[in-house]
Amino acid sequence: MFRSEDTRHSFTDHLYKALVQAGISTFRDNDEIDRGQDLKPEIEKAITESRAYQRRNFNNFVLPVFYQVDPLDVRNQQQSFAIETKDGAECSIWTKDNVSTWKASLTEVADLSGLVLFSGSETDFIAKVVDTIDCTLDWKLVSTLAHLIGIETRGESITSWLNDEQPSENFLANCGMGGGGKTTLAQHVYNSNKHKFELSSFLQDIGRDHRQPHDLLGLQKQLLTDIIRGKNIRVSNVSEGTSKIEETLQTRKVLIILDDIVENDELAALLGKKGVHTQSKIIITTRRLDIYAWFGSILLEFYNLVNH
Repeated sequence: MFRSEDTRHSFTDHLYKALVQAGISTFRDNDEIDRGQDLKPEIEKAITESRAYQRRNFNNFVLPVFYQVDPLDVRNQQQSFAIETKDGAECSIWTKDNVSTWKASLTEVADLSGLVLFSGSETDFIAKVVDTIDCTLDWKLVSTLAHLIGIETRGESITSWLNDEQPSENFLANCGMGGGGKTTLAQHVYNSNKHKFELSSFLQDIGRDHRQPHDLLGLQKQLLTDIIRGKNIRVSNVSEGTSKIEETLQTRKVLIILDDIVENDELAALLGKKGVHTQSKIIITTRRLDIYAWFGSILLEFYNLVNH
């Protein structure tokens, strides 16, 4: 939620746009609120309905952003944050009880782990705020079955490979016949490890969804949305989509799961041929056992469910 007259058309506006583009629902009040007056009902509603509302009541989180503000001033209520009781008819809300409550709230906020910007790039700072919120809320967990016995053990070797920052290969193929649990294992591995990467994407049932050229274009747009963090990805054809994917994969540390690859053209369209960031990891599930031939000179780790 945003409310600031001083930064409404600068920092706050830029941060709001970045959050929305990242797919994070964000409320911004566009009307003035008199200083010292109670929050409007619509703002109260937005706060209580947000996923970050009241960490102590719902085990969620609050992220203070100190923009051109010293947290010490907030904690100690000094400088522009100094508040005291006031007398007079126009100062009826500045009672001892209210001021004590406000001071306690400021102290609590300042004691939270937040982000501070005094100088430096606002663009980089905004990206850090968005990344922090996105990672904490963990929007992109994929649905998995509950109470899967032995799933952690089955995924140990894959997790070890994901944790290796200097692997001999960036690709892992999970091959096996249908019904063997390839997708379920991939879902578990993804949920357990996505936080270790800058960006992540899970494309499920590719073989089922890829029927026409426009279906492949749709998969590209979904992948680009995940690894670029944009809501309005403009791609007019598969060739253009592959070019954008290649450019992004070379510069960002990403985790990508391509589930149920059936044809070579699916890999070519979704990964390109220019390689990936040295710390990126790509996991492919497929029923095809000849997948080695598709990759040419690219090293490929082979994980066979039959042996696990």
